[in-house]
Amino acid sequence: MPSGDKPQADGVPRRNYMKWLGLAGVTGLAGCAGGGGDESGTGDGSGTDTSGGDESGGGSGGIKTGGHLRVGFANAPQQLNPMKGITSSDYVIRETMYSRLTNVNRELELEPELAKSWETNDAFDEYTFILQDDAKFATIDQEVLAEDVKATVEVMKSEDRVSSAARDLGPIESVEIEDDKRITFSLSRSDIVYPKRIAETGSTFNILPKNVIEGRWDELSNTDFGSGPFTLTEYSDGSEYAFEAHDGYYKSDDNGNELPYVDKMTWRVNTDAVSRVNAVVDERTDALQYLGKTNKSRIDNTSGMSSKERGSPGFQLIVLNENLELDNGEKPFSDVKVRKAFKHAMDREEIKSAANDSTVIGHHDPVSPVHEYYADFDPGLEFGTTAQPDEAKRLLEEAGYGDGLDLPQLIYSANAPITPPMIQVFQEQMGKVGINFEIQQVTEDTWLSDYWNSDKNWYWSEWSARIEDTTVHRLSLRSDGPWNSGRYSNEEYDKAYDKFINATDRETFKENFSEAQKIFHKTGPWLILGHLKVFTGNHDYVGNVDFPPSNSRSYHWNDHLSSDAPEGPS
Repeated sequence: MPSGDKPQADGVPRRNYMKWLGLAGVTGLAGCAGGGGDESGTGDGSGTDTSGGDESGGGSGGIKTGGHLRVGFANAPQQLNPMKGITSSDYVIRETMYSRLTNVNRELELEPELAKSWETNDAFDEYTFILQDDAKFATIDQEVLAEDVKATVEVMKSEDRVSSAARDLGPIESVEIEDDKRITFSLSRSDIVYPKRIAETGSTFNILPKNVIEGRWDELSNTDFGSGPFTLTEYSDGSEYAFEAHDGYYKSDDNGNELPYVDKMTWRVNTDAVSRVNAVVDERTDALQYLGKTNKSRIDNTSGMSSKERGSPGFQLIVLNENLELDNGEKPFSDVKVRKAFKHAMDREEIKSAANDSTVIGHHDPVSPVHEYYADFDPGLEFGTTAQPDEAKRLLEEAGYGDGLDLPQLIYSANAPITPPMIQVFQEQMGKVGINFEIQQVTEDTWLSDYWNSDKNWYWSEWSARIEDTTVHRLSLRSDGPWNSGRYSNEEYDKAYDKFINATDRETFKENFSEAQKIFHKTGPWLILGHLKVFTGNHDYVGNVDFPPSNSRSYHWNDHLSSDAPEGPS
C-alpha cells in the first residue's frame, strides 16, 4: 500500500557514491554512546556491536553507506498514526518515521532531536526549545516550524482525537511561539527532568505538521508525515514494512556523514520465534529487533553471527494489593510486617536462575540498575538477595500469622517464557515459610481486563521499559497515582516524592529520589522478581548496531552494512 503522496523513490537517488568514516569517529556517532561498563553488569558490558566498525566486520578501516537492511520483527504495528498504538512495534515505528523534541541514546542519556538545544529558567517551570535549522517533513517536503510543535501540543491537550494524550505532555500549562524556530513551554510546576520526560517510551509526543493535523488527520492512519530518519514507502499490513532513508535528514555523525547510513530498510514480521531466527540464520533477514533468550545459543553457534544482551528498565513483579480482603475480613497485605515477610522469604538468586539468567537483581523498586538515578544502596538492604526464612516467620508471627497464611490464588499471564518458572519458584519459596496459595495462568487480555489494578486479587505484573527514571514512581507509587496498583500510601514516601518532583537543583532531586526508592524498597507492596535483560542478534556484516536497553526503541537508524551483506552497498 502506498504511504505518501510524494514517495522518496520518485526523487533523486539519495547517494551514488561511497563515503568512508575513520574508526576514530565510530565511538562518537550520534545516538550511540560508546564502550564503558553497563551499570547492570550484564552482557558484554557495553551493549555495542562486537563485530568491529569496518566494511568487512573486522578491526580497522571505515564504513560504507548505502545498502538495504532487513530486520526481523516479532509483531506488527497496530497503528501508523503516531498518536495511537500501544505495542512495542507501534513505539518503534513512530520512532522510525517521526521525531520528538528530545530523545535518548542507548545509554539512556538525554540527546537533542528536533530541538537542537533548550533553555530553562531557575525554577525549571519554563523551557524554550530551539528547533533544528534544516529539519523537514519528508513526504510533503515542508520545514518543521514552531507552529507545528504548538499544533501537536494543542491536539494532544484537547484529547478529542487521542485519549490520554495529555499525560504525555507532562505539566504543560501553555505554549508560546517566539519565532519560527523557538517555542516556550510554561509548566504548572517545576520539573527538572522535563526534557527527558517528553522522550518517554510510548509517548505520543511526536511532532506532526500543522496542516496535516488541521486538514489531513485521517490520512495519518496510512501515510507517513514524519521528519524522522526513515520514510515509510510501502507496506503489507501485518507482514512487511518498507522504508527509505529520509533524504536530507537533519542528523549527521561527528564526521558530517549523513544519517541513517543505509538507503533502505525493511521490517519482516514473523510471530513465530523459531521461524524468525531461521530467517536471520538463512540470511533472509540481517538482524533481529528482539531475540528471546531461549534462541540466543542458536545465534551464538552460527558462524558469522553475534548476539548481544544488556540490562533494561523493564521488570516483572508481584503486586500485594493492600486492599485485598480475605473471607474472614482480614487485609494481610496492609500490614508492612507481612509485606516484609514476603521479601525475606524470597530468594532472588534462585528466581534469577529460574529465569535462565534473563533478569538482573536490583531493588524492590521500579528504578532499574540501568537508570541514571538508580539509588546507590545495596540491593540486599534489609532483605538480602537470598532467602531469610527465620526472619520471614518471625514477622508473620508478629503480624498474627504464626500458624501460616492461606491466600487466594495468585494470577499471572505468561507473555514471556521466563514467567511460569519464576512464579513456580516463588510459590515454593513462600510455602517454606507458611504462605500458601495456588497459582493460575490466564491470557494476557484476561489478566488486563479482569485482574490488573483490581482490589479483589493479588497477581503477577510486568512493566515495559520506561526510560525516564521517575515515570513509574509518578504513575504508580505515590498515594494519588493513577496506577497505584498496590494501593500504597506512606506519608514518609510522599514527603520524599514531593521534594524530588518539585526540586530545582540536581542534588536535592537526587537525594530525595534516592530516599523515595529506599523507602519503597523497604515498605512497598511490590515484590520485584527481576529487572529484565533484553537480547538481540545480527550478522557480523551489520555494523554499529544501535541496541538500547529496550526493544521498544530498537529502530536501527544507526546501523551500517558491509559489502558482504546480501543487499549491502556496492
